[in-house]
Amino acid sequence: MRSGKRGNILAVAALLLALAVSFVFVFRGSTDDAEIASEFLTHLEAGNHEAAGQMMRRRARAALEDAVEAGRFDLLAPFEHVLFQSRRTSMGMGGRQSELQGTGVTASGCESQLQFLISNGRITFFDIRPICDQSGAASP
Repeated sequence: MRSGKRGNILAVAALLLALAVSFVFVFRGSTDDAEIASEFLTHLEAGNHEAAGQMMRRRARAALEDAVEAGRFDLLAPFEHVLFQSRRTSMGMGGRQSELQGTGVTASGCESQLQFLISNGRITFFDIRPICDQSGAASP
């Protein structure tokens, strides 16, 4: 074990390196989570509910299946633009947790508020309000 001034410098350098690596991992994960949310929306828009469900945790998948059975996404219009204005990512004992909030705009100009909670690359919650249908109308 090193002691003195040189030992302190090495300890501080190691700590700074660990913080930098953690920072890069968290922010890179935030970008990946936005891609996960966008891919999920693409599956929903295409009516590929099974593929969308595979991106989710088991409990969230059950909620998706209920919404699909109720026909909530039957006429979902594709979003031309999706932007997540708010991204919060944290690291803890359970891994990476992200919350994304943003908007999706269809070709007709209908705008939906989007919210996703993602844990370690799997969607645990999502909300799309209002649902913009293919006629350009919005429903709660």
